[in-house]
Amino acid sequence: MTKSTLFVATGAALSLIILVAANPAPAAGDPRAKARIRAVLARTCLGSTWRMQNVPPDDGRLLRVLAAAFKSKRALEIGTSNGCSGLWIALGLLETGGTLVTLEIDPRRVALARKNFQAAGVFHRVRVIQGDALATLKGLSGPFDFVFIDADKSQYGRYLELIYPKLAPGGVILAHNVVDMAHELRGFFKKLKKYPDLVTVIARERGSGISLTYRLKRPGTTR
Repeated sequence: MTKSTLFVATGAALSLIILVAANPAPAAGDPRAKARIRAVLARTCLGSTWRMQNVPPDDGRLLRVLAAAFKSKRALEIGTSNGCSGLWIALGLLETGGTLVTLEIDPRRVALARKNFQAAGVFHRVRVIQGDALATLKGLSGPFDFVFIDADKSQYGRYLELIYPKLAPGGVILAHNVVDMAHELRGFFKKLKKYPDLVTVIARERGSGISLTYRLKRPGTTR
């Protein structure tokens, strides 16, 4: 636990309490910030945690690179699990100063994710919301510029419908398991075609597979 020093200043009409952290969290540009996240990834996410349905390391690295490359400021994740994919995204957000909202229905996984985000020093930039994403998405205000979907495959199409109005022009949606569970995501890809300003490619064709959908900044331009 971070130790703190307490200073109290008093006056005739004012009592001021200032709490100064003796060991402040490392700044975003500090290599210690990345090292702290990597340490939690190595300890929690790169071992035998498939029961948590974590993204494999190569997919995680892609999330990190794309979050940084697209200069994401407001990221959204559907399917937190124990926070591993969120940690990969957070590595990218260290480059941009962005924040992440992540949604998870399982209270046990929510508790694990919050613990991991705290240990990684990114709890201040990650908001974990517990509940069914189909309900919690409706209460979120956009815009989001980076979205990662890795939850109930049968609901990807409905997630898309709820995300689309909140997706910023120039923003991206990444969807997981588009290769190994392609048969379950036919409806999702069919719905993607209904939006003329969305362009989709398979960003990672091996393993679980990740699709990348980009929202055109100028609707009507060549897809």
